[in-house]
Order: sequence, then C-alpha cells, then structure tokens
Amino acid sequence: MALENVSLRANGGERFNWKEITVTAAMKDAARSFSLSVTEPGPPGSEPFVYEPGTEIEVLATGDLILAGYVGDYDPKGSATDHSISVTGKGKGIDFVQCSAVHPTGRIEQKDLLGIANELNQFGVTITCDETLDKEPAIQIPQGDTPFNIVSKLCARHRLVMMGQADGSIKLTRAGKDRHSGDLVQGKSNILSFSSKISDENRHSEYIVKGQVSIGTDDDALSPEGRSKDEGVTRYRPKIIIPSGSVDKKRAQEIADWERDRAAGEGRKASLTVSGWRDGEGLLWEPSWLVSCVFPWLRIDQDMLIERVTFKQGADGTTTEMALVDPRAYGGKSKGNRSSQSWSMPE
Repeated sequence: MALENVSLRANGGERFNWKEITVTAAMKDAARSFSLSVTEPGPPGSEPFVYEPGTEIEVLATGDLILAGYVGDYDPKGSATDHSISVTGKGKGIDFVQCSAVHPTGRIEQKDLLGIANELNQFGVTITCDETLDKEPAIQIPQGDTPFNIVSKLCARHRLVMMGQADGSIKLTRAGKDRHSGDLVQGKSNILSFSSKISDENRHSEYIVKGQVSIGTDDDALSPEGRSKDEGVTRYRPKIIIPSGSVDKKRAQEIADWERDRAAGEGRKASLTVSGWRDGEGLLWEPSWLVSCVFPWLRIDQDMLIERVTFKQGADGTTTEMALVDPRAYGGKSKGNRSSQSWSMPE
C-alpha cells in the first residue's frame, strides 16, 4: 500500500515528512489521539516554535482530515549530532472528557441524552446524536464528575457510545450503521498478523438491575427490576447493577440485556494488523463500522465490528491495527454468523 502523506496544520502553517506517526480512534473514546515525531534539519531553536501545548491543530492523511484538536505535549531532544521533536495531542472533545461538570443546580430535568450532553458542554465541543431518544425525567450531577462519565452512563441504557470524530466533534451513536467494502480474509496479502481472545472472565450467569423512579407508589415505581440470564455461563455468577437516575421496569430490563451482551462481547475479540490505512474503496478504516472477516485459524467467519483503529507509519511501513468485537456486544446483529461455537453469544 502507498505511503500516506501526513501533515500537521498549526498556526497557519503545515508540516509534512514526519518520521513516525500514530493516530488512534476508538468507539469508547470521545477524543482521538495522535503522536508524531521528526528529526529537525537545523540546529535546535532554528525553526519557529509552532507546537506549544494547547495549540489548535489538524492532522491530515493525504488530504483527508483524521484528527482536529490540540497539542498536549511537545518533546524536543537532541545530541551532539542531531535534534528531534515529538508532538502528541488529543481531539477537541478532550476537555469534555477530562474536566469536571459545573452546573448551576446539579439537576437536569426533562431532557433527552443529547440535551443533557449539551447542557453539560461548556467547552465549545460540537455534540451530535443520530438516534431519537426519550427524555430523561431527571438526573443528578455528582460533584466532581466529568460530563463524559455522566453521559456515558446514560448512553449505556440506550446501547449508545460517545465517539470522537475526525473533526473533533463527539457523536452519540449506535454501532454498526456503516460497512467497509470487501472482506478481511486470512491469507490475503494485506493481512500482516491476526489473533483472538476468547474469555469468560467477566461474564455472569444473571444480571439484576435495580432501579427507581421519582413518580409513583406501586411496586414497579418503588422497586423496578430487570433480569437477564446468560445461558452460556454454567456456574452461578450473579451481578447486581444499581444504575444512576430514574429507571423504570422497562429501562431496567433494557440495561440488564445490554450488560449481558456487552460482557459476553468483551470476551469475544480479535486483533488484526493490515497494510495501509484504507479499505478497498479508498476510505480510511473507521471505528464502529462493520467488516466481513474470514479467519479459519481464529474460528471466525462473520461480520465483526471495528472497536478501535490505530494508524501507524514509520520504519515498519504503513499499517492499521484493528481491534474487532462481535457486533452484538454493542447492540448490533452478527449477520451471516458462521463462526465456531466458541464465539457463541446470547441472542
């Protein structure tokens, strides 16, 4: 695969020819991350200092934006014969992730998930949602907690994730809505390495969700409960979950099913390294997209969900490392599942 022409734009300038490049985007990360390094041709201090921490930047791959955010660290180093710099940073959503939520009342009422996220968003980050959601009756804002943590817990109820986009925005989305072209097949020339991990370490025999609602006095209001069994776990391994906010019986059941599927999916993962950063149609690999995978040695023959991509370019070539998971772990469907029994999950 051809090298990507990676550039970093900052302070009105644009720099190319980086020696080592890493960019990571993941479904569970509301801010993408990057690391770039280069050997400077001139003596230390001879070039303008344009990558001061906090500087707004854009990272592009052959003209396609892959990250918009801020410099986090600028690390120069040198010796008697050379001088190099490395620059790392995060997408624009990083403040929403790391900073505490400051709210005048500590309580938000009658807003949907996007409305809650935007009310907690004092950082100028664009937040979008591609789902239509019901309003939450009321939520409390824990002192010191971050907007990301608060909204992420609510996302779990709706089987959504908060994912950082290339333009620095945050998207509340359901996984598996898009698909990459072609198949990833064991033995093809673009497959450099592959592995899988099948584990039941964090699976439980039954998930019991105990909620509460702010209105009503019957049993469903005072002690709503949802239960979901994982028939794939043969030992007695119960787990009780106490969700935040107002949770009725229907929502408690949805959370129980979600927690069951997520736990099973977390134990059914695969990792691939492929040459290049793009699929057969020239699109950059994207987290939350589906891709067909056929790997007999891993007992996989089904659609898999891309959970994380790490783009790398350097002395070892131009590669993409992918973390894959069964789509059902994020509320999706595993179309055309012909994998072995070891990959079985609750339906």
